[in-house]
Amino acid sequence: MTDSHVPLRDALAILDVGHGNSSVLFSGSDVAVFDTGTGSGLLRFLKEQNVGRIKTIFLSHADHDHIGGLINLLGANTIAVERVVLNTDSLKDSVAWDDLRYELDARHRAGTTKFDTTIRTGDGEVFGAVTATAAAPSPYFTASGAGGTDRSGRKITSNSISAVIRLAADHGPIAVLAGDLDVVGFDELVRTEGQIDAPILVFPHHGGGIGSSEVRGYVAALIKQVRPRVVVFSIGRRRRGTPDPKIIRCIREAAPEARIVCTQLSHHCAKSLPKSEPSHLSPAFALGRSDGACCGGTILISLSDPSRITPASAGHLAFIGQAAETPLCTMAVRDLPGGAEEG
Repeated sequence: MTDSHVPLRDALAILDVGHGNSSVLFSGSDVAVFDTGTGSGLLRFLKEQNVGRIKTIFLSHADHDHIGGLINLLGANTIAVERVVLNTDSLKDSVAWDDLRYELDARHRAGTTKFDTTIRTGDGEVFGAVTATAAAPSPYFTASGAGGTDRSGRKITSNSISAVIRLAADHGPIAVLAGDLDVVGFDELVRTEGQIDAPILVFPHHGGGIGSSEVRGYVAALIKQVRPRVVVFSIGRRRRGTPDPKIIRCIREAAPEARIVCTQLSHHCAKSLPKSEPSHLSPAFALGRSDGACCGGTILISLSDPSRITPASAGHLAFIGQAAETPLCTMAVRDLPGGAEEG
């Protein structure tokens, strides 16, 4: 890794949008968005980068912290969106979900934005030198949708049908964007897709609930499937439960050499915010920058060399050493919750 900032010409940006997910791919002349967070964070980032057109927006599932930013983006009407693709979810009855579907349908009929309602295993799209391929959900799950059951009788939820997107170039894989994938969805991914290795993993559900009490088994199996060198948690500091320290411990056990990066500084790590201006962050928009809540901030990954990441490890670790009294990502494993005595 290098201390110089990764440029956004050909990069993946994992945005600090607080509690929520949003990633933006810049590859050649193409721009793609994967989830949109909440509020105006995505829109502010895109305006900062002078983006005038988005080729495709993928929404992993219908939770507000993954779709809310699209409502703001469409409402601003300043950036053209060629296509939006998502999965149906008849259980999601939020006003935001209904408003979004209605607006996308209107745009589809007007011919301004193509609106597709299926993301399933094997579906892929090329953006410049990068291919984005869905590793989940399977056609079996999408045919059921949320509210159905799998062959073991387990309920399929909105998180079970969360889309998982793998980004890869000719030189190899780049990242896995796991949405809010739960245990039921992950088991189906293993059944239908197999290995989905990539050096970068955006961990499911912000490092929170996984739909099962079997945390250790789930995390170990996920890490084995992806084999990441860097694990990213997209969190908001105001959500005190994320990332779950037990999940951090399980990652450290399964992949001791993996680097862990949170977009914002978890309450688990620091009770108060640092007073000095951090120097390790990328210059890109990050929601936590204004009040000093960033830890990794908006994370930039080079498409040609995914080991090139901003913030670089050395500067990030120096910040953690000063700002966090109980940093989960660097604590000794024995000091983290979730040991064998806790099940």
